[in-house]
Amino acid sequence: MTHLPVTCGDRLDLRTNARSGHRRGGRGFWAVAAAYATIQFGGAIPIPLYGLWREQFPFGNGTLTAIFAIYVVGTLLALLLLAPLSDQAGRRPLLLTALILAAVSTGLFLIADDVADLMAARFVSGLAAGITTATATAALHELQPGQRAKFASLTATAMNTGGLGAGTLAAG
Repeated sequence: MTHLPVTCGDRLDLRTNARSGHRRGGRGFWAVAAAYATIQFGGAIPIPLYGLWREQFPFGNGTLTAIFAIYVVGTLLALLLLAPLSDQAGRRPLLLTALILAAVSTGLFLIADDVADLMAARFVSGLAAGITTATATAALHELQPGQRAKFASLTATAMNTGGLGAGTLAAG
């Protein structure tokens, strides 16, 4: 009996034929794309709200810079330490973890009553974004192999920038 490697499509698209490696549909592809856009959307929503929070919890430009920097720290840590786990644990568990982290971040923003809460929420949001960026991009490429790889790259870029732009517009 030959053991075939399991790919992202085997875990995400229930219509995948794991034995032959052929996909029979794209449901998993669009589920990953939607998760990618949703997490990017949620990560951008707080950006226009800092003006309101600045009045509620008075802080200066240095603190605002630190809040934005903590997001980058979370994103980098996730890209370096957590995203590679998707190769061992699978794409789906990491994407679900990112969705949970994004929900936790949203909850933290909703109950924030000081700058430390904003920083914690932003850090967790960065973790979610970092996991998603690496894992969803890899998943999209696995779900659109060969000739369709360019479409996967284009979709990943559109979900990233589209989600960020739509989140900022929605909050504004």
